[in-house]
Amino acid sequence: GDKKATAGESEPPTKKQKTGKRAKGGTIGKSMKAAELKEEAVARGIDVKEWKHMNKEALLEMLVVGSRCIIKSEAWDEVVSLRKIFADERQKAAEMEEQRREEIFR
Repeated sequence: GDKKATAGESEPPTKKQKTGKRAKGGTIGKSMKAAELKEEAVARGIDVKEWKHMNKEALLEMLVVGSRCIIKSEAWDEVVSLRKIFADERQKAAEMEEQRREEIFR
């Protein structure tokens, strides 16, 4: 059923309120969006061919509701941030390599 808090039953403000931010160290849940579930499938290294055409229900079944969620972990934040750093470095290296080649063939 619907468990809406009525006046006087709400949690005291000292407890952390749920915001739009993902809770760290969470689990797979039915409230997750299909896009998040697909991101989780990528994080788990599941081949895109396996889940590309899956709907949310099938994704939830594959990933298992209640199992730990990689994308909600501190480690995943670090991976995402490292990927960005590496992509930027790769871009700079490619530009430098291109300059070096142009100088050789002048």
